[in-house]
Amino acid sequence: ITDIQRSIAFDLRSVEYATVSLINDIKNMRDRLATLPEFQTDGKADDKKISAVLKEVLELHRKGQMRGDFIGAENSTGFHSPREASRMLLQALEMARMGQTKLAEIALQYGFSDFKTSNLGFEDIQKLNPGDIRYKVDLNDARQSTGKNHKAGDRYYEHHNINDGPDAKLLELDKNNKPYNYKVLD
Repeated sequence: ITDIQRSIAFDLRSVEYATVSLINDIKNMRDRLATLPEFQTDGKADDKKISAVLKEVLELHRKGQMRGDFIGAENSTGFHSPREASRMLLQALEMARMGQTKLAEIALQYGFSDFKTSNLGFEDIQKLNPGDIRYKVDLNDARQSTGKNHKAGDRYYEHHNINDGPDAKLLELDKNNKPYNYKVLD
């Protein structure tokens, strides 16, 4: 059981890293395309025109992320069907990388010879963590009977284990996931 779950957890984390790398690259390409006159309307970036060029990449992202999300939400870490979980995760990984390849082709097509795809690692992913989520404005709670009012700056979740960062031990293991450090993980 442990071997199956460790293997699927590693594959799932690899898919997460690849998916976030693809999302980062899509954002960068959107920003670059927005500077070109053919992707502007009235002097502003036209998302519809940009999305039309990125259609295939966006579809690869959607399909790949759906596979990764399914395995993550399925919650057995592959134990119920390790072969199927592995198959889906490898498809998701391939789709993320195919999306990056397509982005590189689009970059060349539009003259961005310096465009590079990303391969985000542990430290890069940690920088994207939004941290503690808090209310931005004062809100009245829909449950007026409880007498709770949520004010700007209040913690969004009442239970501290929901919005807290991962356990330090898990973060340390994750740091050794890419590249795979068998001495620590095994």
